Amino acid sequence: MAKVLMPLLSGEVKGRVGEIVFFTRKGKQLARIRTIPNNPKTDKQMVVRENLGGLAKLFKGEGNIKLKKFNPTTNTFDEIVIAEGLTEDEKKAWMEEGRKRRRDGRLVFIGDNISLLKDGNDLKRTP
Repeated sequence: MAKVLMPLLSGEVKGRVGEIVFFTRKGKQLARIRTIPNNPKTDKQMVVRENLGGLAKLFKGEGNIKLKKFNPTTNTFDEIVIAEGLTEDEKKAWMEEGRKRRRDGRLVFIGDNISLLKDGNDLKRTP
């Protein structure tokens, strides 16, 4: 049995005790039950992760990037190779599109194209 010498949680507690995690948010002491994140590492999830990295490199201007596009007829992912990275004009167009959407143009490029590849469509080099 534990002996409490001060009111419970009147001090600052951080970390984990058993299955309870203590933390501070906005100056308030909070506790929650510890959860283990779900990371199934399915084939589709791994393809999306690879494509995210490839699209980021493509935006930087790197070439010979391997991306995978979904093929709905075979229900598989086909590998495509993008020989050239984005040009400066294409990057500027995405940055302008990002300003219109109040987001970073690089993230707009990646977000738009990750959805296209997942749905089996071709890559968009300009917005």
